[in-house]
Amino acid sequence: MKRIILVGGGPSSALCAYQIKKKHPDYEVNIFESDDQILKRILISGNGRANFFNNAFLEGKAFKAFNNPEAFNRFIDPQAARKLISLLSNDFEFSYYRDEEGRMYPFSNTSASLRDALLKGLRKVGVNIFLNSSVKSIDSKNHTVLVNGKTQEYDYLVLGIGGYAYDRKPDSNSSLLSNLNIKINNDFQPALCPLKTNESIPSPMDGMRLKGTLSLYRLNQKLYSEEGEILFKKDGISGICVFDASLFINDALNGYRITFDPFEHDGFKVSFNGASKSLDDLVGIFPHSFIQALKEKGLKKAGEKEIREALTFNIHSKYPLKYAQISLGGVLPQCLDNNFSLTSSPEIKVLGEAIDIHAICGGFNMGFALLSGMIAGDSVD
Repeated sequence: MKRIILVGGGPSSALCAYQIKKKHPDYEVNIFESDDQILKRILISGNGRANFFNNAFLEGKAFKAFNNPEAFNRFIDPQAARKLISLLSNDFEFSYYRDEEGRMYPFSNTSASLRDALLKGLRKVGVNIFLNSSVKSIDSKNHTVLVNGKTQEYDYLVLGIGGYAYDRKPDSNSSLLSNLNIKINNDFQPALCPLKTNESIPSPMDGMRLKGTLSLYRLNQKLYSEEGEILFKKDGISGICVFDASLFINDALNGYRITFDPFEHDGFKVSFNGASKSLDDLVGIFPHSFIQALKEKGLKKAGEKEIREALTFNIHSKYPLKYAQISLGGVLPQCLDNNFSLTSSPEIKVLGEAIDIHAICGGFNMGFALLSGMIAGDSVD
């Protein structure tokens, strides 16, 4: 009999533990979670709806959503995605639906349904779950970990420790990775978060929403573009398209600029044909609060150029990790084989957000976590 220890009780660990125990019923499979429950963060994902996957995985197009598409393609293919959906539907008896954008949600439209289905599956196959159990160190030479002050031996060790966004601190698991003598991107920056701007947001625009196309530039080079809705805050900008753009701001915050074009969205376009319009003539096109902000700038007329300039922002900083959905950084992909095992210590696997591969919103990050868990679990002999 072999003993498997999984550190962290997130979705990647859950899928990995399930696959190992299903394939090897005689193995002892233990999840150690430092919190008082596992799969806790599923409950807040997708605003309580758990956008857990995206149809782009099945179409072989998901790599476009990741900041390291080459590494993603080395690990994930459509065949694995189809297997995961089948596994969730059949083994876990989990029902889902897909929206027009390809995002997948629990059929109940509540994240608790996904969490409950995963918990039911773990109990069914006999995975052991230990709560309030903090793993403080790893001794890879002797195949042991220190849990709540006690030494535990393992044959396989799985690290599904996640990242450091929202309710976690960057030092919470850093010692575990540093003990392994592997290459890690330790720059755990926030991502999928609001952005603070150098420019003050006019008070009439605070809380205003505007649809259009956002573009992110670094010194005149376009890094990212997306149609969506921007939300203006007192100190900056937010909204899904802003969150997605933040993924590509990952070094010194110099020269980053956001432009927003409000003249086209959802297949419809408005054009001034090169002319300037009285601000009072814009009431049927833009929100009153935006027009009021233009007036406060001293404008009486505005053309497309002036409006785009009013919606151009230089990025000062990201919101802190506390307000982010994910954190950048983690174990470098080149340290892992195709089954998520460390090439230097094949009995240790690293999953999900603990790897330096991250994606925009839309079910891609949780999808990658679930897929990495399934693939890693399948590979345990």
